[in-house]
Amino acid sequence: GRLTVIDTQNWDDVTEEYLHITSRDHRVTPSSGLGQSLVEVPVIVTTHENTLTIWHLAKGKWKHGGLIKEQFHTEDIAEFTYEQTRDQIASVQKNGDEIKIWSFDSEEVVRNLRGHEKPITKLLFVGPVCLVSASRDKKLRIWELDLEVSASVVLKGHQDEVLSLDFIDEYLFSGGKDCEIRKWDLKKHVCIERIPDAHQSAVSQLKCIGEQHFITCSSDKVIKVWNVESLTLEKLYEGVEEAIGALCVKNDELKFFTSGRIGIKAWNFQSDHIQSSLKGHNSEILSHAALGNLIFTGSA
Repeated sequence: GRLTVIDTQNWDDVTEEYLHITSRDHRVTPSSGLGQSLVEVPVIVTTHENTLTIWHLAKGKWKHGGLIKEQFHTEDIAEFTYEQTRDQIASVQKNGDEIKIWSFDSEEVVRNLRGHEKPITKLLFVGPVCLVSASRDKKLRIWELDLEVSASVVLKGHQDEVLSLDFIDEYLFSGGKDCEIRKWDLKKHVCIERIPDAHQSAVSQLKCIGEQHFITCSSDKVIKVWNVESLTLEKLYEGVEEAIGALCVKNDELKFFTSGRIGIKAWNFQSDHIQSSLKGHNSEILSHAALGNLIFTGSA
């Protein structure tokens, strides 16, 4: 496994330049997940097996800012999300149906959330005290974390596993193994609209870009761009060489990045072509995150 840093201005591998790496670090940084937050001190969170590692930028280098110890997760961490306002992380282990909420400062679990009947596939903070979870049980749950006892609202509608989530303002978007996209009202907790057969296979990746669009990807090797309000298809990127395993967005430049087994591609949202392409990993890229002009990629 490997954690790699790419400078998107010239598409160079700048891992050694930016990461403070020791032999010990190499064992903890191979990533099955990456998350980022644009806070006063930029933060990247990586996972390796059953440990979360918090990196922060200091004196031009990315260094360990903390470790979430392995005793709290007994299996590999499958999914996590970071909330910058309250400095909290939500995580779930492989094949797990219980969510753990961590304090960034104390590196301790502050809350456990239970409710899903099958393993959780996706976690997403939609506000400082609001978390959304998706599961193989075909349901989404909205958790209110400011209550003394955490309660959740269940959103039903998907006919198979829910795999992808993102939101803009009061709208939540979800994609599933049923090839369907659903648009939800976060305040009223109802499904407003749906797109059946949005892809020919499971909607595995979904990210909002700008204020009016969201992008979806699937193993059908097609990238689609949808209008947030009307849910109409506005762009179609065909001829993608391989199934897309990860998707991230740079909203400040309206760019998005996709990765397959060993390569990562940069797309210009305002055009219909690949802007740049880079290969370098020797094994499958599982995740990546954009922060400033840097892209962090994690491989198996």
